Amino acid sequence: MNNYMECFPAVWDKNSKVMFLGTIPSKKAKGFYYTSNVNSFWKLLDTTLDTNFKDYVNDYIDCVNTGSKTEIEKAKKELICALHKKNIALWDTIKCCETTGSRDDQILEEKTIMNKSEDFIKIMQSSNIKHIFCTSQEALSRLQKIFGGKKNAISLLQKAMNLNEDQTPYSKLISPSPTVLQYGAVTVEKRQENWNQIKKYI
Repeated sequence: MNNYMECFPAVWDKNSKVMFLGTIPSKKAKGFYYTSNVNSFWKLLDTTLDTNFKDYVNDYIDCVNTGSKTEIEKAKKELICALHKKNIALWDTIKCCETTGSRDDQILEEKTIMNKSEDFIKIMQSSNIKHIFCTSQEALSRLQKIFGGKKNAISLLQKAMNLNEDQTPYSKLISPSPTVLQYGAVTVEKRQENWNQIKKYI
């Protein structure tokens, strides 16, 4: 049976400095970004920025599992406020799709609708975002596809972010998914070192 998936609303405000961009939430996600229990996104972010997002995420997940609707919304709002305080934005490249599983290669292209380039431009023009960190190769490829190719993506996002021509508007992080560590090509230490580049933008 196929799974119908929708992206969560973009998390950002006028002070956001960086955006973390994925593909589509995992079917294991609990109503918010990167809340699958196997994803290391929040742990990597906390280690990089010396923050405590994981505590907010755990409180939110506890509320999802045992709390009331009011408690869930309160915990989610507190997590979003914590992200705003660190000037972090979150979004996905896919608006909605059908999948046969949780991996990016299980997304059914014929059942996929992407988020629009105009919406990306609007967010960039209305915030202080100077870099988009794609959390997988798939997210990077889809971002470029949304803008009609790499060249267009770079030039249009540079303009929207008020960047110089020598400033790159986006890049790819080593994925927070556990699959990248399975075959030994990437170590925990190497991935953390890769994520440390975030600090120069926040």
